This record gives sequence, C-alpha cells and structure tokens, in this order.
Amino acid sequence: MNARSISALVWCFFAFSGLGWAETLASVDAKARLINVDTGTGLKAYRLKDPLEVRVNGVISRLEELQPGMQVTLGLTGGQEVVSIVAVSARPVAGTSASINATRHIDIRLKMDGKDLLMVRGGKMWIEHKEWTKPKDITLNGRRWKPVWTGDKSDEFIDFVPPLGAFDGAPIEVKKVKGRGSISMKQSPTVENGQTLIVEFNDATESGAAEYEARITW
Repeated sequence: MNARSISALVWCFFAFSGLGWAETLASVDAKARLINVDTGTGLKAYRLKDPLEVRVNGVISRLEELQPGMQVTLGLTGGQEVVSIVAVSARPVAGTSASINATRHIDIRLKMDGKDLLMVRGGKMWIEHKEWTKPKDITLNGRRWKPVWTGDKSDEFIDFVPPLGAFDGAPIEVKKVKGRGSISMKQSPTVENGQTLIVEFNDATESGAAEYEARITW
C-alpha cells in the first residue's frame, strides 16, 4: 500500500473514531508519562493515562516505538489525559518544512573522567558509562542536562528543539571541538541496529577529570 492510501485510511479512521486531528510528535517520556506535540502554533504537553493504547501505522505497538516527527492523533479524556495514540510514520520529503526544521546536529559539552558512550536513537539521547567517574556539567545544544542514573545508564534526553531529524542513511560526522582524549564514532545507525548511533568519549588514559566538547552532524 502506498503512502497516499495509508493517509486516506488514517483520515477515515480519524473522522469516524472521535479523535482529534493529527499533530506532529515532538517528544514522549515514558517514565514521566508525558507527550509533547507540535500543534502548528507551538508545543503542547499532555499527561499519559494508564492503561494507554498505542497504534503505529495501524498496528498495536509500544510507547517506545513512537518517534519524533510522526503524525499522531490523541484520544483524550475529559480531563485532557491521553488514553490512546494513533501514529503514522512520515519520512519528510526533502525541501519540505518538516525536513528543514528538524535538528540534525548535537552539540555536547561535559566534564568527564574515564570512558562514556553517547547513544542516539529515535530522537532520544542517553549515556552509558563505562569507566571511572560519571560525566557531569552536561550541555546539549545549549540546554543544561542533569541526567538521572540507573546503575551506569542515564535516563533519556528528549528535549531537542526542534526534534532530532532521522538519520535516513545520511553521512555522519563526529568532530572533537575540545578535549585531551579521543571522541569517535563506534557504531553508525543501520536498520539492523535499530538506527542507533554510538559515539565514544575516551578520557581513560588521562589523570583526573577534564572538559570535552563535540559536534555531531548528519
């Protein structure tokens, strides 16, 4: 079925289901039970009710399968809590406002001592700590971030504005702007690894903590 047929089916479903019109997904936080959508005039946040029904392209799915840029239609309670999400994947056409407005870079600054992996997938970013002291004083695209850690894995940063654009096979460049150790790409995103980018920050051969800065573009 082509994209036009899918769009027609989705429109019919929206029209007869009592749901609102589709908006663009900006971010979703499963832990905090929050979803942010772009209404066309600005961002709007909603709380997610439990239980929650999620469908992606007509298939019952998990909340984690939602990605920024998808067209979503929310089923709401009278108290404006979300009880259902209908999402449609949408790959922006080159030159459209959706592709132009997407963020396609990550500027990160942090203070670290050891080795850390920067993980990026589905518009979200998190850190997996490997050696010595966990990183701190982190800034992402100019926004301060104080991650919550579960063992050696941070929570997810989802507040990229505009949301991160999909990799879509674009060439990825990792540039070290500041730092005494190495910053390098350890895994490029592919279909096989779920479009997961991995960048390693390695300060393990040096003594004490130091500031690092990198720019990742695609």
